[in-house]
Amino acid sequence: MKLSVTNKSNDALEAAYDCPCGCHPAVTYVQGGPTVHEGCCCGNRFAVGIQAASEMEVPAGFQAQTDRFMSPWGHELEAAWAVGPSTHPIEGLEASEN
Repeated sequence: MKLSVTNKSNDALEAAYDCPCGCHPAVTYVQGGPTVHEGCCCGNRFAVGIQAASEMEVPAGFQAQTDRFMSPWGHELEAAWAVGPSTHPIEGLEASEN
């Protein structure tokens, strides 16, 4: 997954990625705050925080991925994903019916 990080203020950032299913999940992380989580329509999960990887639940059949990056305020943060089939639920249903 390719992580995109944008500064929102001196103590907040937006972290996002382009999901293989075509969606663009994003979270806003505030300095010193708890890990923030976002899900995608395809079931993939995304989290950003100091210990995001250890707080990420990885469902059976999914793979864990982690990326570390520096925040604008100089602390290392983690972006974590639980990556599964990465298809839109409706597209997946249609594909299985054909």
